[in-house]
Amino acid sequence: MKRIASLLLMLLFVLLSSIADPISWDSVNGGENDTTSVDLIIDTKKKLREPIVGFTYDSKVSSVDTSVTSIGGEGIELTLNRTTGRASNAKPVYFYYQIVSGEKLTISLQGQTPLKGDSLGKSVNWYVDWNDNNKTRELSMTVEKPVTNGIHLHDPQKTTTDDPNDSIGYSDLVGAYGTYEVKITTDNVWEKPADRYSANLYVVITDESGGGN
Repeated sequence: MKRIASLLLMLLFVLLSSIADPISWDSVNGGENDTTSVDLIIDTKKKLREPIVGFTYDSKVSSVDTSVTSIGGEGIELTLNRTTGRASNAKPVYFYYQIVSGEKLTISLQGQTPLKGDSLGKSVNWYVDWNDNNKTRELSMTVEKPVTNGIHLHDPQKTTTDDPNDSIGYSDLVGAYGTYEVKITTDNVWEKPADRYSANLYVVITDESGGGN
């Protein structure tokens, strides 16, 4: 029984020692002057935390761990311009991201359909604009199908032969954070029946490393 217990204890120790994933030890014995050395290795070429993205009224995100107050289920109410008949967000709205990952990720904004009237079923086109390095980008919701437009590329494994996608924002470190101010506008609603119009604006994260969404 003692031999069996010892064997089980040894197997348990081997199993527990194999769980230590982030750092591996490679021992090299019999070096110069009978020294022993080990290699310390940490692998960050993988998803280390779930990305955090959303919409907020806060203009600053100072770190990957900043506590951000997201816009909740009440949504964003658009304010009508009584001269032009167009609606927009009167209060500044920001898209934010907090990423800790060694994988290549693309973050996009997506609309499903134009704004739909609750009662009469009519629709109103809407648009989201954001500024990236003095280039204005736009998501246009004028069709009855999902439309997606990239807003940020996260590529911490970029090599010298890689060209970052210059059509969207870019980060090349494992830990990345920031905001983009977005402006939401609509077509003229004077030409539509009186109703309550609504639609959904989504954030889509695509794993470009082959791991899925």
